[in-house]
Amino acid sequence: MPDEVWLQTARAPREGYLGFVIALLYSGEGILIHYGGQGVLDKEDVVGCIPNAGGSLRLLAWNPELRLGYVDAMAIGMSTTIVTDDIDLESATGMTLGEFYDRFSTEGTELCLHTPQVLWPWP
Repeated sequence: MPDEVWLQTARAPREGYLGFVIALLYSGEGILIHYGGQGVLDKEDVVGCIPNAGGSLRLLAWNPELRLGYVDAMAIGMSTTIVTDDIDLESATGMTLGEFYDRFSTEGTELCLHTPQVLWPWP
């Protein structure tokens, strides 16, 4: 189970594209996985799924003895401090890490998350 899950999106598309990132932090293993794809608007929510094809994958790795949190892991390889609009899973969706793991650890389950538009910045 990941130690932390973070989301990043916007409340509306920019130039026809609404990006949606789901980031999984495995601090004890020294791994951060970013799944990127296109979000869609569904009434008052932004919905994003880990894509089966056509999305992006970014993998960061470091010495697990460092036990980095999300913000520090995101800063790997960057020369300046990162300021993001990322929101942790529970704040963005109301889903706990345990619920996330239980729901999406079943093989064949599509990983889609709903988050209220009002939480996200304008593009």
